Amino acid sequence: MYPASAKAGHEIQDGLSERGFDVTRLNTYTTVPVDDVEPLALNLAVSAPVVAVASPSALRAWLKLIPKVDNWNNSIACIGETTGSAAKKLGLKSIYCPTTPGLEGWVESILQALRVHRQLKEAPTC
Repeated sequence: MYPASAKAGHEIQDGLSERGFDVTRLNTYTTVPVDDVEPLALNLAVSAPVVAVASPSALRAWLKLIPKVDNWNNSIACIGETTGSAAKKLGLKSIYCPTTPGLEGWVESILQALRVHRQLKEAPTC
């Protein structure tokens, strides 16, 4: 049994089936992105060096919310490779994700992105 969002892709389901599992998908919920975020909160979020996302749908919703998406080049810390692949397909460049999805790997991805950000910020300029 695989409970999932009605909007979720079929990567997990297909991956399990390819490994020999008999998968029954049950769409137990759906996600609906917000249309509007309080401007101050959105400005703070846009200026964050790292944004952590737990699903491809969260990533798509984020990119629809932010102004001037082509100019936004901060880091994305993904919960796993599925979300990381979605970030690549959406044209993002600074993507961090664990090879095994989960909270521990996600936290390490966030920390790694922050370390790189700190190093770039401290690097001498000419």
